[in-house]
Amino acid sequence: VRRMDYVARPEPRAQDRRVVPTGRNGTVIILFFLRYAMKGVTKDGTERNHFGNLKASAPLLRRLREKDPAWWRLLKSQRDCYIDIRKDNTVNVYHNGGSMFRIGYDRGRYTAKTHANYLGLQRRSYADFSTDDLSQEVLDRIKAGIRRRFSERSESGIKARLVLGPASRYIDTEFAFTLPNPCSKSPKVKYDILRIDLIRLNDQHDIEFVELKRIGDNRLLDKQSYTASTGTEEIVSQMDRYNRFLADNRQEIIGYYTELLKIKASLGLLPVSLTGTDFEKTAIGLSERVVLHIDIGDYDEKPTPRRAERRRALRELCSRHGIVCEVTPGHTL
Repeated sequence: VRRMDYVARPEPRAQDRRVVPTGRNGTVIILFFLRYAMKGVTKDGTERNHFGNLKASAPLLRRLREKDPAWWRLLKSQRDCYIDIRKDNTVNVYHNGGSMFRIGYDRGRYTAKTHANYLGLQRRSYADFSTDDLSQEVLDRIKAGIRRRFSERSESGIKARLVLGPASRYIDTEFAFTLPNPCSKSPKVKYDILRIDLIRLNDQHDIEFVELKRIGDNRLLDKQSYTASTGTEEIVSQMDRYNRFLADNRQEIIGYYTELLKIKASLGLLPVSLTGTDFEKTAIGLSERVVLHIDIGDYDEKPTPRRAERRRALRELCSRHGIVCEVTPGHTL
């Protein structure tokens, strides 16, 4: 399910200017992003603040908090699932990194969607589902469908293991933000979606964005140079882009996640390590750099000279480009 209904646009910067020749004499027109582009734009073209959409008073969140329906209590009781609140005030329930349900509220009733494949239906689409029909049997059936699609060793499975860990401080997953792409040569590709895997709150109450990669991912080191850095790795530009995004949207991100933490606390959705914190009184900060989390996989169980060289190359790459890096707990790079 696509979570982003709104398009956010940054302040105009020098690199956002485009020089476009036009007219018979090749007159040059310099195009700038307009100041109103800082606001979000809905699909019908109306402007709306992107980060400011999340509200504790939204109908779905208010009813879940006040009514606490039985099906909601059942979902929250699932020890192998986690629940995230989205910018449009909907709820996503995840198992093994796959979205079990997207829950909303429309015209006085709860709405839920799940992927048809998870229900055993042979079609690639999302199916409407009544929350009144939720039972442990139905949940187990959907979980089995998700596990068939995402193994525990998949990036989605690793993400779930991190979020559900006993000392977890993760507060959000699958952060997505739609940005304009002024350099696109295709009229069909006007926007670019920035996605970051995980968000957590550290011991200093700073928000940390975390990008997850498995150690064999070709985006870390070019496929042709599996054990050496060429300086053109995709991860370098990816992390630079993420860090610029944090710098450009610092206050909006802090405000958004301060509100999210309050909402999650009111719904009983915070990890155990954060349940004793009063987020009405706690000041939240933001780490300036995104953390690269590399999952080591079976590299320690099955070491080879080639794997050792890859680890060395990754250490050098992170050091050279100033990438903040961590690995699977209990392991080293």
